[in-house]
Amino acid sequence: MEEDKYELAMEIISHAGIAKSCALEAIDLADEGDFEGAERSLAEARHEMKGSHDVQFSMIQQEAQGKPVEVHLILLHAEDHLTMAIMCIDLAERFINLYRRLAEKG
Repeated sequence: MEEDKYELAMEIISHAGIAKSCALEAIDLADEGDFEGAERSLAEARHEMKGSHDVQFSMIQQEAQGKPVEVHLILLHAEDHLTMAIMCIDLAERFINLYRRLAEKG
């Protein structure tokens, strides 16, 4: 794989990993009743996710321009990280809402 392609995959992994960590932190903060902190962590997760999406989108644009992107194991691994980060953010949003409702009832 060309060096720049490897770097793009690693950039996706890096942003997605931080996004996933921030989303999990948001769940923990909501569990502790710190909803402002949870929202801040969730906002950071979304910001990092945008970084991953920007890199992925540049690769999609390259494909659309007729310049195929070679798929290698590291790129597949990066896409796995991206998918898991997206799921963590989606679940964090739901958990925060759930913990908020529980706190209002309790």
